[in-house]
Amino acid sequence: MINKKILAVVLLASVTAAWIWVTFADDSSTWSTGTWVTNNWFFKNFKDFGWFKHRKEWFKNNLTDDEKTEFASMSDVEKKSFFDKKREEQIVLMEKNKVDRELREWVIDALLAWKSLTSEQEILRNEIIKERAERKTKMLEKEEEMTKFRAIMDKKKTWETLTSEEQTILDNSRHTKKDKSFWKWR
Repeated sequence: MINKKILAVVLLASVTAAWIWVTFADDSSTWSTGTWVTNNWFFKNFKDFGWFKHRKEWFKNNLTDDEKTEFASMSDVEKKSFFDKKREEQIVLMEKNKVDRELREWVIDALLAWKSLTSEQEILRNEIIKERAERKTKMLEKEEEMTKFRAIMDKKKTWETLTSEEQTILDNSRHTKKDKSFWKWR
């Protein structure tokens, strides 16, 4: 009895796999796995999900208009060299940021050890103080926004009517926006 159930499951799975293979394979006479994967309906329609989508969005947002128009007319070899160049620029930028972080750490270490600072370290110290002040003001602004938002949500939970100002705050809040662009079909 168990053997018949296992046989039925295997048979059903193989028929389903064959149907999918035939339905979504390309119309050419080549039936190799490589062409099936590259010409498959699933991979064509779902390539914008996951890592592919984020990579595509990153390049859309980080290319200038000139680079976008130039990129559209490039061949595959030129595109590869273009992206290699972009990758090298990113590596250089990451190294620069790493050096900047290390310099800031040295300044903090010197201050914690009560050592006197050089003129370059003083400049970095002033930058650190300025960035921390900006960060604190942003945090205070976000806290204010959150207290307003919580008050509005509490009012909404009690079924009180919202004023037009409260409704615009609620509509423009980042907490109520639902970005469904990930699920849009392309």
